[in-house]
Amino acid sequence: MKLEERRSVIAIDPTSNGVAFVCFEGGELLDWGERYVRGRRDELRVIDELLGAVAADVLVVEDPEAEGCRRRARVREFLRAVISHTRRCGVAVVAIARKDVRAAWKRRGMRTKEMMAATIAEEFRDLQPLVPPRRRAGHNEHPHANIFDAASLAIHAFGPAPYSSADDLRR
Repeated sequence: MKLEERRSVIAIDPTSNGVAFVCFEGGELLDWGERYVRGRRDELRVIDELLGAVAADVLVVEDPEAEGCRRRARVREFLRAVISHTRRCGVAVVAIARKDVRAAWKRRGMRTKEMMAATIAEEFRDLQPLVPPRRRAGHNEHPHANIFDAASLAIHAFGPAPYSSADDLRR
């Protein structure tokens, strides 16, 4: 699978330690990982580094204003700051409701993040070593799950049908 968007796209997902990200160039997966943040002052600097690393044209993030957003107030505040800062830098921003992403995966029979991650890794083989194991009751989410959360945002925004709702986003 390739993204249908040919511009440089970065998708991020805030974590408790920083930001998980995936980068696409010309529709191909280019880079992925997690950038750690030492303090609140560091947050936007990390975003600037990511945007500058691939000369990003588009940033995809979770919509902090979406109905049903489950993020804590601190993370919603961070996402708002990222959106505002990124737009001031001249980079387009696509904000997507996480519930829409979950609903799209559920329509394809993916009920867990691990199932979604395995499906994404089938399409983007470089991510296969990062697929998190099945989560057990009482265990925390695997750290690599956030990379797949970021990838799912980009795929939802710009992937081919049935992975995305690109037509809905372009209206």
